[in-house]
Amino acid sequence: KEGEVKELDIHAENVSGYVGSQLWLQLHWIMPEGWSIDTGSRTAMFLNQYHCGLGNSYSTVKITAGPISEPVTTVILEVAAHDRPGRIYIPVHFVCEA
Repeated sequence: KEGEVKELDIHAENVSGYVGSQLWLQLHWIMPEGWSIDTGSRTAMFLNQYHCGLGNSYSTVKITAGPISEPVTTVILEVAAHDRPGRIYIPVHFVCEA
């Protein structure tokens, strides 16, 4: 419902043999009008290089629901890595209770 706050845990892992080197991840939250996130819609996360089992980053964000007009509201997390051409889009669905 409008004004309700949900916590989301974000986990990024630098897998050996895939990325390998350390880098910055740029996070862009694409939200419906009136929705908000405590970190702001654009933020960054440092991802250390994979070494001896390390290479994980964790973050927790709080999303506050805005006006809801549909049974399911989708927020999109766009992830880009510094000096990498591609982007990943992760949908996060919020289901309205009846």
